[in-house]
Amino acid sequence: MNRDILHVRLDAFFATVEQRRRPNLAGKPVIVTKPHSNTSGIVVSSSREARKLGINEGDSVRHAQRICPDVVVFKSDYAAYRLVFGEFMDILSQFTPLLEADVIGSAYMDITASRRLFGEPSELCARLISEISARLNMPLLIGCAPNKLLAKAASGRGKWFIRVRPGNETSFLDPLPLSVLDAVTSKIEKRLCELGVTKIGQLAQIGEPVLVRQFGLIGSVIHKQAAGIDFSAVKAGYPSEVIHTEHTFSLSAEEPGEIEAYLKEMAAELAATLRTRNLLSGEIMLGLECDLGRMYPIYFKFKKPTCSTYTITQALCKLFKSLIKPKMEVSRVYVELSELSAGDSFQLSLIGENERGNRLNRAIEILADRFGDESVFVAKSLMSRKSAITKVY
Repeated sequence: MNRDILHVRLDAFFATVEQRRRPNLAGKPVIVTKPHSNTSGIVVSSSREARKLGINEGDSVRHAQRICPDVVVFKSDYAAYRLVFGEFMDILSQFTPLLEADVIGSAYMDITASRRLFGEPSELCARLISEISARLNMPLLIGCAPNKLLAKAASGRGKWFIRVRPGNETSFLDPLPLSVLDAVTSKIEKRLCELGVTKIGQLAQIGEPVLVRQFGLIGSVIHKQAAGIDFSAVKAGYPSEVIHTEHTFSLSAEEPGEIEAYLKEMAAELAATLRTRNLLSGEIMLGLECDLGRMYPIYFKFKKPTCSTYTITQALCKLFKSLIKPKMEVSRVYVELSELSAGDSFQLSLIGENERGNRLNRAIEILADRFGDESVFVAKSLMSRKSAITKVY
């Protein structure tokens, strides 16, 4: 049976988020930049208004400002973008459980089994666009095809909905540039261009043995992709499992010491949950919510996956110090551990100082099990004895 795969992307995602956060920028050219060596940076996202002026992703900021001196420039704020992306994924998950995040701002959906509920793909996509527009007020581009490769190529054409039907794979791909194919790296593309091959249709005419001789085993993958062949499945990877804890203050707290004391309790609780479930975490997120209801999130990747109370506490304190501002009144603290993995490998490192720390952690957990969660705690947290509640999804 033919599959119906969607690749859904929020157009000009980063730039549109910045416009959404500041309504006065609606209709104005906006770019989001990423620092690049010692230069002023490169454009990683340009709004539709900026693209109309000829400013595209990959351009230097200096080039963009030469084209349009009035362009509004923002440094990338990935924490904010990830929050919006989470909202986006929540909406998509209402239409199919077979939902897989691609790069931030886009995702794959397998809607083959969703026909009974939502009708033809075009009907489902119209409903999806309406939902995203109403809840996020962001432009959406959708590609629909029998596989992930073609769906992503279709969504990249810049139109709200393009469908590639079975049998039309090669006619759709042939005029497209080589960069559409995931297996064609910039180095391979340069080599092919030197040989006079610039379009996928030209690449498809080259025999598989020739590509393998030129590029090794990846040549076989390139040959299949040029013919529109892709059997990879959409992995049901959303929502990803996370462990989180939060604390809401009855009266907004503005004393950093008071908030930090709660963070140490929360770190110990999260670490204990990881060890109980034999898990390691690769990333932590701290969010502070102020009286205005706005959440300020910030992320930190551990050097290696961990379940150490000390490591998690240090990371939280570091994030807190970089996030807190003078006289900032905090009404809620939210901490999330993600990128969870099995903790079996942790047993291999129980030597030296690690062993001492883990014996202490195990002793604390035994005491907590026997005498209650509040029988052992960090001395500095005496001022905040009210325990946070951990939830696992």
